[in-house]
Amino acid sequence: MNKRIFLYIFFISVFNIGFAQTEKGRMILTANTDVKLLFGKSQPEHTHNDFDDVIKSRDYSFKTGAGYFIADNLSVGISASYNYNYTRQQIFLGTYPGDKSGIYRETLATSLGIIPSATYFFPVNGNLKPNLSVGAGYLITKGQEVSDNSSQNINKQYTGLSLNGSAGIAYFINRSVSFDLNLQYSRNRLNSKNADDHNLRQNLFGALAGISVYF
Repeated sequence: MNKRIFLYIFFISVFNIGFAQTEKGRMILTANTDVKLLFGKSQPEHTHNDFDDVIKSRDYSFKTGAGYFIADNLSVGISASYNYNYTRQQIFLGTYPGDKSGIYRETLATSLGIIPSATYFFPVNGNLKPNLSVGAGYLITKGQEVSDNSSQNINKQYTGLSLNGSAGIAYFINRSVSFDLNLQYSRNRLNSKNADDHNLRQNLFGALAGISVYF
């Protein structure tokens, strides 16, 4: 009898904990980053044909946001994302193997996005909660290219609409904290701010890992 009562209390507690994080009136703060930043190399190098044809790159992506549960398992909020990509490449080799006097090109691209969104958490029992999110907002992308053989920098800027959708799963370690993993798709339609440049269309896929706090 006591065993049955204990099991009943246990399962009820698990259900209540799983539900309590996403109940109406609560708030959520999130922070995540690109999975390749967690598990990849930030500065890969390679050589080609015994020459110093070296490519160095750094790629970072961060996203943070806040939301409010307007109904059980449904939150609306806003997020801010920042992406940074730097590449340095030797585009003209030296005259002999190991000669580092070649011509180098550096490119730098950054982007900042502000995305209002809505997220639905599927009401399943236990610590794992699948979720879906959709959002639309504004994206600014800036790029710069510099070459050793050119006295001019090439600067580009794009702005426009960003549509986002993601599917993921949240693992709740307690009532207030979850670890998150999401697959995200972004469709961006960006207009160039340079008179002699084309507009930019992007279809981007990525994986994000992070943490959320509920209160």
